[in-house]
Amino acid sequence: HIHELVNRMVLMSRLDSGTQATSEYLQIDDFMKAVYTGRANAFKEKNALVHLELQAPDTWVYADPDMLSIALQNILDNALQHSPPPVEITIKTRINGETVAIIIEDNGVGIPPELHSRVFERFFRVDEAHTTRGFGLGLPIAKRIIENAGGSIGLESQVGKGTTVTVTLGIKSKEASPSDGYQPDSLAASD
Repeated sequence: HIHELVNRMVLMSRLDSGTQATSEYLQIDDFMKAVYTGRANAFKEKNALVHLELQAPDTWVYADPDMLSIALQNILDNALQHSPPPVEITIKTRINGETVAIIIEDNGVGIPPELHSRVFERFFRVDEAHTTRGFGLGLPIAKRIIENAGGSIGLESQVGKGTTVTVTLGIKSKEASPSDGYQPDSLAASD
């Protein structure tokens, strides 16, 4: 438990210091399938029913895959942790103009409206009785990672009905302009 806390604190410190990310182009639906597969054991342990509604084919984002995976796993872990059986989670992708939304919905206990703005604060826990495991760092870490990738994160929740977390990232073309820090071979060659 202490080891996990230290690891999360070190990660938060790295994110705060602006440590350079190793970003690459990610096809978002394929990436979400990989994140889902990476959490398969956790879903199985909780007998969770997970629906994938991925509707952003051939849509690319530019982000650090390891960091984005951590952010999304933190959101999914929260959904698992705060949902009583039978756990039901829906993972969606949706294109909205120049952005893509990753939407994670659960059927959990929900969060009172007056606490919505606080869930992204470090060490804040909705469960003040500490009946669930955690340090209150998962969502703050997710928020920092997503903001570092140029995106945003938002939350909607109703007590007794569940929570929806929406991550919004800018859509990038794989043939990005040199100003994006990526030069296709044809542009890099000189005469």
